[in-house]
Amino acid sequence: MNIALPAIIAFLIILPGFAFRSRWQIVDGTRLDYSPFGQVVVNAVIYAALIHSIILAFSAVVLDRGVRFDVLIRLLSSSATPSDYELVHRDIAWVSAYFFAALFVPIMLAYAVKKIVSEFRLDRKDSRLCDIFRFKRAPWYYLLSGADFSKNKVPDFIQIAAVVCLGGQSYIYQGILEYYYPDEQGQLDRLVISSASRRLLSNDDAARLLPGRGEEFNRGVGVPKESSKRRRDVPKSRFYPILGDYFVLHYDEVVTLNVRYMKYTKVVDSVEENTAALYAS
Repeated sequence: MNIALPAIIAFLIILPGFAFRSRWQIVDGTRLDYSPFGQVVVNAVIYAALIHSIILAFSAVVLDRGVRFDVLIRLLSSSATPSDYELVHRDIAWVSAYFFAALFVPIMLAYAVKKIVSEFRLDRKDSRLCDIFRFKRAPWYYLLSGADFSKNKVPDFIQIAAVVCLGGQSYIYQGILEYYYPDEQGQLDRLVISSASRRLLSNDDAARLLPGRGEEFNRGVGVPKESSKRRRDVPKSRFYPILGDYFVLHYDEVVTLNVRYMKYTKVVDSVEENTAALYAS
C-alpha cells in the first residue's frame, strides 16, 4: 500500500498532460504514436503543470481553496503520517472533485486550442509558429483539406483526378472532393467525390496537340490536312459523366492522384456573380 499509493498519485497528477496531448492533435486514422517515450513524458509533464496551475489558480481565487503541498510531498515520498491520511479522508470529496476537474479541463482546453489553431491557421507551413502547432501526424489532412492556405486564400473546393487501372486499361476519374477517410495506420483508404466523370487515358494519344502556334494552330492554319481532320474528329469533351450523387475511389486501386485547389473568381457584368471552371476539356 505504501509503495503503490505514491505511484497512483503521481499517475493521477501527470494524467491530465497525457489527456491534453492526445486530444489536441489532429491525426490521420487511429494509428499509434511512435514518438520517443522520453519526449512523450516530457510533453505530458509540461502540459500537466500548466493545467494544474490553471486549476489551482481558479480554486484559490474563486473558491478560496488550496492544496497542502506538504501533505502531497509526504504522500509521494511514502513518509505520510496517519494525520495526513485522516486529512485526505476528511476532504475526499474535494480531492475527487479536483482530479475530476483535472481530467475535464484538458479535454475542453485541447478542443479550444485545436479550434484556435485551425481558425487562425497557426499550423500553416509558412507560419512562424509552424514548429509548435503543426500536426505532424496528419499529412493527408493538409493535402486534402486546404489547411496550408491562409484564411483569405482557402480554396472553395478541391478537384481530384485519379488514374485507375481496370481490365488492363487506365482510366482517369475526376470530381470534386467531398470526404476522405484514412485507415487505422493513417494511410488514405478512400475518397468520396461528387460530379464524377471519367475517360480512357489512351484517348489522350488521339487528342494530343501537334506543335503549332496559338490560335492559328487551333484553327488548323499551317497544319497538314490529315492533322487538322484528326483534331476535328476528337470530341470537345473527352470525359463523360458518371450518374450518381457520390462516387467512391479506393486508394489502393489508384495509380496516381492529382489534387487541384480551386477558388471562385468574381466576374463583373450586368450582375456580379461567382463562377468557376470545374473541368477542362
